[in-house]
Amino acid sequence: MSCLTRKLAALRENNGSGTTSISISPEARLTFRSPPEPTYLSFETMLETLRQENEQLRNRLLSAERNYIHATHLNDIYREELIDRRRRVRVSISTYLLDAD
Repeated sequence: MSCLTRKLAALRENNGSGTTSISISPEARLTFRSPPEPTYLSFETMLETLRQENEQLRNRLLSAERNYIHATHLNDIYREELIDRRRRVRVSISTYLLDAD
């Protein structure tokens, strides 16, 4: 279940927990003519929720990219160390040289 879905479900539960009153901004009252439902969420609430989820996803992507770069860097270091050690004991390194970019 996505973060947005959980937040929307929580907002709907809070609005439907025994009371049917919903606070609506004056702007929303002017643009929204039919009576509000307990499950109705304002545009501002939806927009803010989507912005928060977008920010969280951007942070997760940035973290994943950093982890990938770090792991790639470590793999290169380990590969070079392995090649160096194999050279010291005069073992073939041809397979390790073919994998180099």
